[in-house]
Amino acid sequence: MLKQAVASNPDAFVSFSEGMATVDKFELIYDSMTSACALPLASQEFVSFSQGMSNVDKFELIHSAGFIHNIGKITSFAQAAEVLAQLTQLSDTLCRLLSGVKSYPFLNLVSVEWKQLLEHKEFCAHQNLLQLDSHLNIEETLLDLCHQLYHLANPCIDRLYGQEKLDMENYKDVMLWSEAAALICETALRHELGFLDSSPVQFLVQDKKENYYVDLDQFLLKSNLEDLCKLLSKSMVRGSSSLTMSAWIESAYESYIRTFKQRSGLIKV
Repeated sequence: MLKQAVASNPDAFVSFSEGMATVDKFELIYDSMTSACALPLASQEFVSFSQGMSNVDKFELIHSAGFIHNIGKITSFAQAAEVLAQLTQLSDTLCRLLSGVKSYPFLNLVSVEWKQLLEHKEFCAHQNLLQLDSHLNIEETLLDLCHQLYHLANPCIDRLYGQEKLDMENYKDVMLWSEAAALICETALRHELGFLDSSPVQFLVQDKKENYYVDLDQFLLKSNLEDLCKLLSKSMVRGSSSLTMSAWIESAYESYIRTFKQRSGLIKV
């Protein structure tokens, strides 16, 4: 891969030796125009041989804004799908997610709103709105986007629009399991795509004494999915420190009841 990269784009290699003959480091930077030079996210293929010895050459593969340079220009699902399509060969989870999303009948209405200060980071079904935090790095933005896309596909996945409306108790149960699934989808993508420099997937739990964050990977090593859903019922909405999951579900249920007749004729379960 290194030989191919040099042949494809030799100008991408720069020396950082600062005049020190024994230290010679190189940085490989690629973007969508030079994708042939290296597989995206293959940074694990570039390892240090120095074992702490400063006189051994080191190589660093940077996968920053390059291979998805247009992520900040996303304003619709169509553009989001175009960006995510670049990663589908690296993630079975992402392939399944996009397959489920395509059954959502309002894709052409889905818009993306970028904000610096978000009330929360969840898909708003009644507005067909994906809300993205402009302060996040590219890895975190992609994981955030995929989490919300899971919720976008949720009406089809969880059969919310069958012949009969769900009562509040069953609706809440479905939404809590959906949030658990979206978080698991997010952490699965984090591992499959090698986004291990991004923060672990967490959620904020409301406690009488003091609110605290739960690391999903660590929690699932010790507990089961049913325990996860119970804990999520006491959590805050993802990305918010003030909006509780219970209040969010109650608000979503009101919209669900109000639009059930209209949507049940369009959303195929």
